[in-house]
Amino acid sequence: EPRMKKEEFEQDLKKDKHTWKNQKRIQVASAGSLAGLLTSSSFNAITPPTAADLAETVDVQLTPEIRAKALELGNNPVKIYEWVRNNIEFVPTWGSIQGAQMTMLTKQGNAFDTSSLLISILRAAGISAHYVTGTIELPIDKIMSWAGGFTDPQAALTFFASGGVPIRSGISGGKFTKAQMEHAWVEAYVPYGNYRGTMRDQSIPTWIPLDASFKQYSIVSGFDVTASAPYSQDDYLSRPSDQNSMHYYQSQIQSYLDTTMPDKSIIDVKGRRKIAEEKFKFLPSSLPYKTIVIAKKASDIAADSRAKVNSA
Repeated sequence: EPRMKKEEFEQDLKKDKHTWKNQKRIQVASAGSLAGLLTSSSFNAITPPTAADLAETVDVQLTPEIRAKALELGNNPVKIYEWVRNNIEFVPTWGSIQGAQMTMLTKQGNAFDTSSLLISILRAAGISAHYVTGTIELPIDKIMSWAGGFTDPQAALTFFASGGVPIRSGISGGKFTKAQMEHAWVEAYVPYGNYRGTMRDQSIPTWIPLDASFKQYSIVSGFDVTASAPYSQDDYLSRPSDQNSMHYYQSQIQSYLDTTMPDKSIIDVKGRRKIAEEKFKFLPSSLPYKTIVIAKKASDIAADSRAKVNSA
């Protein structure tokens, strides 16, 4: 189940007695009492980025392809966010599995992988960025679409859970109404004053939350061509072929489409899910869902959230 309080996330950190050495500490010079000096507002000040927020890591790879993509997108954070959000398919698994380069090549990834790719392109563009992890809440219809166009709420929740995502449902009136899940997203340090991240000026730099993994899908229905392009076992067996029967029939269907519907492909016949693309004139100021708790902000992914291979 997802952790719902920051203290629950911190329990894992406390298992390592040396963790405090890596945490930021506040130094205060005072001749008297500190009462009133350390208020909650003290921690709401914007923390400037560090060199680590621009660095390359195991997951954030600044490869030639990623640098070229940043250049292609004009080193513009709005265009970078839009491209990753509209081109990377979401996969509901947990932890860093592919890293940025492989996610770019496969055009798919989970929340960690997609965040790694977004951070990589931003850092390649000279824009500081880091990971954020925590627990979020979404309406059940958003969960079903995000999972790929499910019509059954339980099936969508099971799909997330089977990939290792900590998730639980909310039920009201005997029906699924929402879901809460642990998640990963990104913060980018951009000027957000007059032009909200479009880089037309450098006023009011601040950390802006961005989630390129969250998206909704539209379902493109397939259509039946078996009457117009029937499968003939006799034709398949009558000539030598390096294709199995399924691939042979797919090629026959594609030949029919090339002649009668040149704008269609075998994918259109099968039907598919399609990312509901969004265009952005500026960076959104908030995430598209409710945040229950923010557990951690870091320039790198924690070792226990990265996939590993164990040799027997």
